[in-house]
Amino acid sequence: MGVRLAWTEIKGSRGNRRVRVFIERPDDAVGLGDCERMNERLSALCDLEDPIPGSWTLEVSTPGLDRPLFSLEECRRFVGRRVTVRHLEGDRPKAVTGTLSAVEEGAIRLTAGNPARRTPRSNSPSDSQPNSQPNSPSDSRPNSQKTSGSGRRAPKESPWESRIEWSRVQRAKLAPDFDALLRGTRGEPGAGAAARNPDRAPGGTARPGSEPAPARRSRA
Repeated sequence: MGVRLAWTEIKGSRGNRRVRVFIERPDDAVGLGDCERMNERLSALCDLEDPIPGSWTLEVSTPGLDRPLFSLEECRRFVGRRVTVRHLEGDRPKAVTGTLSAVEEGAIRLTAGNPARRTPRSNSPSDSQPNSQPNSPSDSRPNSQKTSGSGRRAPKESPWESRIEWSRVQRAKLAPDFDALLRGTRGEPGAGAAARNPDRAPGGTARPGSEPAPARRSRA
């Protein structure tokens, strides 16, 4: 099938348990058909082994765009992707979102922002006008005083880097830019797979409206 187990969850009380199995592919192109086929195989195996007493429901699903990261080994697979990490800074929990730039021995590095870049000036006549000149009749503010749509000056994101000890991490997960994904402008792993399988979005989740609930089977 080309799929592999990501992780499993067992929730609920005896007689009303829900067993969730999450599967994935190296190219992130997991579809509903994969979930259904895996559900059938696991159900047949459970009929023979009967590993859980009482009634329970088996669900086979995909990790999703906000896939959790459980280990440094999993983090290595997603270097270059945006992540949100909740960790302890001193005695207080802190959540940060940035690009997973590196995985080291016992730690991860997150970065965000872009270093200031010096833009070369051209020799065109328009560049000889001072910044204090209006850009258009409808905008009489100087370039240096432009504001965002809310009426406040748009803040600049300062570059930063953070090294986080994995032993201090409480939770880590992917943090995709949904706007960029909808525009199709983010070159993340899985984008090509989604193009080959139009019912799938990068990261293994279904596009809205393309997939019903995960593959399920109930056992009495």
